Amino acid sequence: MQRGRLTRRQALAVREAAGGLCHICQAPIGIGQRWHIDHVKPLWLGGLDELGNMAPAHDRCHISKTSMEAGTRAKSDRARARHLGIKKFQPRPLPGTIASGWKRKMRTGKWERRK
Repeated sequence: MQRGRLTRRQALAVREAAGGLCHICQAPIGIGQRWHIDHVKPLWLGGLDELGNMAPAHDRCHISKTSMEAGTRAKSDRARARHLGIKKFQPRPLPGTIASGWKRKMRTGKWERRK
């Protein structure tokens, strides 16, 4: 789902619909104070990118909420990938390491398979 960018008029409409209160801490958002628009139900949990699912939040409240959700979001992403059968990216091991299965002889400098 592609996120849409809100216009100033839409952002102010979201703020006015909430009565100028932060939906996380319920404190008023002062004039000149920094604030973000937050999805009440996050998009990664199936929330919609509509004005009805958006609410204003202080910038600090929003940042702390997002960082607290990071672990849960990562876990759900891993579970979803496992359910869909998507495998983790496994880069090739470096030559000469145990994982590569090859070793280099010190005297001759030739490569051979590990036994």
